[in-house]
Amino acid sequence: MKNIILIAGILLFFSACKPKHAQMIGISFNQPQPEGINNLREIPASYRGIFYDKDSNILKINKDYFILKYIEISKISKHEADTSKDCQIENQYIIIKSLNVKWPFTIKNDTLYMKHYYPDTLYNFNTDIIRKFKGYLILNKKYDDLWSVQIVSIKSKELKILNFFPEDIFEKLTKISNSEVQTDETKSVLVKRFLKPTRKQFENLLNYKDSLSLVVYKKTKDKD
Repeated sequence: MKNIILIAGILLFFSACKPKHAQMIGISFNQPQPEGINNLREIPASYRGIFYDKDSNILKINKDYFILKYIEISKISKHEADTSKDCQIENQYIIIKSLNVKWPFTIKNDTLYMKHYYPDTLYNFNTDIIRKFKGYLILNKKYDDLWSVQIVSIKSKELKILNFFPEDIFEKLTKISNSEVQTDETKSVLVKRFLKPTRKQFENLLNYKDSLSLVVYKKTKDKD
């Protein structure tokens, strides 16, 4: 029974491994921003490198990708690992045979702690669009027929990513930007809503950056 519980718990952990904040699209736009600006052919060299945020998540940037590796920590008692036929402890690693994985662990109070990283591609040159505007990189990623937008800046070894989130600032932003709200046939159910800024309006949106969600990363290496 313990073996079944252990394996089921690990599989459940994997099924829920993608962090919720990786799926937050926030406020959407009708097209890549800002309008009328040429797409970059690669990510500028000054932005490339390896960065960490306050939670030890890893952001890797090269000329083609922004890849964020979220950290998750799982745990299991040493007794459970020792008595499970599916587990094998080898030096400072725990091997889960049914999953064919080998994870490093630390031990505290007879509990094994395992650290895992899960990648999420924030930007991919093959599918997404990047533009430079007013000293910022503007990352545009398409979701269905709308776009999410992130604003990236770097100063010294500190990289900041602004997201158009939380969604409750949508009404505030509609006062300085064209927007559209679509409902169903009954006019009572919201289907989608999005901003439709001109280039000048998008510039004005940047003035509201203190209201946007901010993540700060510290650079540790210039490249892999």
